[in-house]
Amino acid sequence: MKTLIRLLIKAHIKPDSSKSVNTDSGFTMIELLVGTIIAFLITIPLLSFVVDVLNTDVKEEAKANTEQEVQTALDYIEQDLSQALYIYDNDGIVTAGIGNQVSFTNRTPILVFWKRQFVPDVIPVPGDNSEPPDDTHVYSLIAYYLSTNNPNGIWSDQVRIERFELRDAVVNRWLDDDDDDYIIEAADPGFNDIPIGGTGTLEEQMNSWTKNGDFGGRNPEVLIDYVDQGTATGTVDCTNVSPDAQLIGTANSGFYACVDSSRTLAKVFIRGNGLARIQDNAPTCTANSTYCPTGSLTVQGRSLFGSQ
Repeated sequence: MKTLIRLLIKAHIKPDSSKSVNTDSGFTMIELLVGTIIAFLITIPLLSFVVDVLNTDVKEEAKANTEQEVQTALDYIEQDLSQALYIYDNDGIVTAGIGNQVSFTNRTPILVFWKRQFVPDVIPVPGDNSEPPDDTHVYSLIAYYLSTNNPNGIWSDQVRIERFELRDAVVNRWLDDDDDDYIIEAADPGFNDIPIGGTGTLEEQMNSWTKNGDFGGRNPEVLIDYVDQGTATGTVDCTNVSPDAQLIGTANSGFYACVDSSRTLAKVFIRGNGLARIQDNAPTCTANSTYCPTGSLTVQGRSLFGSQ
C-alpha cells in the first residue's frame, strides 16, 4: 500500500516533459535592490574622497599663487625703497600731513618716500650726435596705499596695494634755463620740488612739502590684489627694527610698515588672502592661517641728496 502511494505522489509531481521549461536565470528585485545599495555605499565615499582631493588641490594652487604674488610685490617694493633718500614715518604722514598731500578716496597711505630715479639714455651729448644720450637722475615722490577702491567691482572683495608716483622734469643739463630744449620731459602734474636747502631740520623740511595743483586725473595703480582685509589678531614691535621706528597702518591689516626716517629704514609687511581667489565673500584671515601667506622685508635706502 505504501509503495503504491509513493508511486502516485511521484507521478503527480513529475514535470510534464511535453511543456517547455524556461532555463534562463536572472536577478530578483530584492537582489537588484541590495546590489544598488552596496554600490551606493561604495561610490559615495569614493566621490567624497575625489572631491576633497580636488578642493585641496584648488586651495593649494590658490595659496601658491598668493605666496608668489606677495613675494613679487615685496621684491618690487624692495627695489623701489632701495633708491630712497627719505622715508616718511607716521608723524610725517599723519601728524605733519604729508599723507593729505597725496590723498585719494578709499586709500590709506602706508609708505611715502622720496627717491632718486635713474633715467637712462635721455640727455643728448652736445656737438656729437654719434654718441648715445647721457643718463640722468630725477627726484620722485612715491606713495604706496592700502586701497579699498574697487570701481565697477573689477577687483576682489579683499583690499589692494596701489602705487602712485610723482616724477620731476627731465632737463638738459648742458643748456641754459631759457633754452627751448631745456626741458626734455615735463614733470608729472602736481609735482613740486623736493623741499631741501631751507631752514629747519631735515625732517621739518621734508614734512613741509605740498603738491603743486592737482594730479591731472592720474590715480594710483594696483600693484597686488587679494591682500587680506585685516582682522587677524597680533601685534608688531617696531623697536625690533629700530628704537625710533614708528608703525604706519595697523598690525592686523594686510599691509603695514615700521619706518625710521632718521635712518631711511623701513620694514614692510604684506599678508595675502588665498581663499578669496576661490570663494565669494571669503572670510578674512585668522592668525597663522596657511592660506594667508605673510611676507616681510627690511630695506635701508641707499640714495643721497645731490649724488650722481
